[in-house]
Amino acid sequence: MRSQTFEFDELTDEFGKMINLYIVEDGGLDDDGNERAPYKNYLYQNHYADVQPKSGTKRAEQSGTVYESSHVVYLPKTAKQVPTGAILEVLDDVTFTALDRYEVVFVANHGSHLEVDLKAVET
Repeated sequence: MRSQTFEFDELTDEFGKMINLYIVEDGGLDDDGNERAPYKNYLYQNHYADVQPKSGTKRAEQSGTVYESSHVVYLPKTAKQVPTGAILEVLDDVTFTALDRYEVVFVANHGSHLEVDLKAVET
């Protein structure tokens, strides 16, 4: 009988792109009471993943949900939870500049991996 658990080392293929997934956190106050600049708390940094657009059928199926998503990405589990509102950036492999930016709108934990629904945002 086959095992019902799966282990993923890589969830990408030849179309995988380098991504950063992060939460923008408040910098708090310094010793003098001045505000520090917000910073990026990375959940995945320089990680390869395959960000896939959703088909029209998949998007139509979601039309009755509380969120709308345009893309999906599958990621291995991490020690930190991926919250809604986190930002995923697709990076250029050479210059490390952001090519596309998405907001996390829903995270499904499948035990061995995460299925993250994304909504494209303006860069």
